[in-house]
Amino acid sequence: MLVLALTWAALIGSAQAAPTIASLEGLPPEAAGELVLSGRDHNVIEAVEFPTFAGPPTPGIVDVDLVERASQQSSGCVRQRWKAAFRRPAPDSPEDAAVFERAYPITEVAMPSDAGCADGEFVHVNPGLPVEEALDALRHLADVRSGDAEVQFSCTDSTGSSLCEGDQMIVQELARLPAWAVTRRDASTEVWLGNRGQAVTSVVFSNPFSPEITVERRMPAPF
Repeated sequence: MLVLALTWAALIGSAQAAPTIASLEGLPPEAAGELVLSGRDHNVIEAVEFPTFAGPPTPGIVDVDLVERASQQSSGCVRQRWKAAFRRPAPDSPEDAAVFERAYPITEVAMPSDAGCADGEFVHVNPGLPVEEALDALRHLADVRSGDAEVQFSCTDSTGSSLCEGDQMIVQELARLPAWAVTRRDASTEVWLGNRGQAVTSVVFSNPFSPEITVERRMPAPF
């Protein structure tokens, strides 16, 4: 254990100025987080991920996500996901030669499960929306999905699917699709569901929440 700790310290000390993708290989997530996020205030990193969908790739950039351990608050689970960018030294450089360039955090929230925050289904909170309001929207969405909330749907669908064929179909679709982002829309809160890059199904809740819910399905704007 002492040898392993000294190895982490040596890696962090020698590569602190410019860690590379190669320097992350074989490191536990916590050590990778200390290496990449040195000097930044962050929680323990529990996972290092290479995102499979991050929009159109930036030439020469390798994207890496460093996911913090979530903390449970009174209203739900909150964590930061650090979006790190590594730049290849040359266009033909291998991916593992890419050098760390920048990182910034985004906030994610989830409703706690029976296991606490460990198994939460986290969604991105767009800037400008308070965490408490995002969690309120997820809690209300859970009630709609389960049928515990009395609602009146207004539905539009520009994709030609069967979403708007009736309340039962709407509830089934909302229960089937994973939520992945919460954002502000004027004075309302909007939850985006589906798989990134495919049709977006949005649920718009007024603030404060009322029985009237707007459900929309559309194709994402092209890049």
